[in-house]
Amino acid sequence: MTYYQVVNIGTTNTKTSLDIGLDDDRISIVSEDSIDKSLPTVYLYWGKSSGTKTYQGSLNLRELAADNMIIPVIDDSTDFMKSIPDDLARINALIIRSGNYAIVGNWILKHFGLYEATNKVFISYRRSDTSMLAHQLFERLIEAGYTPFLDCYSIESGVDFQEYLRNEIVDADVFVYLNSPHYNESPYTLEERDCAQKLSLGIVQVTFNEVSTDISVMNSSNIALGLDANPTCIYNLDVIDSILVEIEKKRAVMFEYRRKALINSYRLLSERDCLCVRADETIYNVSKNELLKPVCHVPTAVDFHLTDKQFKYDKQHKKILFDSQFVRRDILDHIKWLDQSLPVNICDINS
Repeated sequence: MTYYQVVNIGTTNTKTSLDIGLDDDRISIVSEDSIDKSLPTVYLYWGKSSGTKTYQGSLNLRELAADNMIIPVIDDSTDFMKSIPDDLARINALIIRSGNYAIVGNWILKHFGLYEATNKVFISYRRSDTSMLAHQLFERLIEAGYTPFLDCYSIESGVDFQEYLRNEIVDADVFVYLNSPHYNESPYTLEERDCAQKLSLGIVQVTFNEVSTDISVMNSSNIALGLDANPTCIYNLDVIDSILVEIEKKRAVMFEYRRKALINSYRLLSERDCLCVRADETIYNVSKNELLKPVCHVPTAVDFHLTDKQFKYDKQHKKILFDSQFVRRDILDHIKWLDQSLPVNICDINS
């Protein structure tokens, strides 16, 4: 059943769900002459360098832009100002790099609230094997709009190192596992990997010539580089970008796996209650008259606000469902304070 709608307009308006990596039956992609006005809708304006910036349709682009219902989409070879109408000139476009259209599908899921991306990526590596690759990946992720975590850059002085690391894993969208020859010899890297596994976090496993794919990890996508691990080697940009493409292609699927794991944990804890999981993946506990929104990252005040806004027409008790496992103690104290101070409360499956 269709609950959401995407409308293709512009100079290249024939993209399908498969083209943009959007494998979700809840969302239909239609043309401008097939719009169902009863459905929540977002518009994609496809710009092309060989096309024209003049829009030929009947929609009011300025109004759509004012209502945050439209986004321009271009590839990295396209001149934005020559291919996008002036009414959309102030909107930051989605840019397709290396033919990676999955970025569009992920943006659509996020727009409809079906994917809550933090854009955080945790890089787990053994310094003696892959130090340079980790640094190159860190810098490239920043350029691509991610917030990567790398231990030598991201940890403040005077904090509990391992507690901080675990909290960053909880808050990540993707765990990049640089599976090198000596990765398993460090108790710290093993703890990072095990923590990601316990949280059902999506893992992009990168392997080198000297090692085999680690088949023990769940919810993972694997990349065999066909190269030797070298802590000082500067790798070609194509190698780094292949990891980025895999992250973008898989992270929405990995997020859905993690959210379903969280929902299933709640089901087990509430086996005597009557539950209904709605189309937007929120949970209605009929027995307790509660509405719960699953949040897979570390909840913030913004999550409390968005949950209150999402459920504003509902009379049930509003809650955020999350797993406090591995969350820093000071942040957990702040979450408890928010729980006591706001109309939305916390349901912690770990307590």
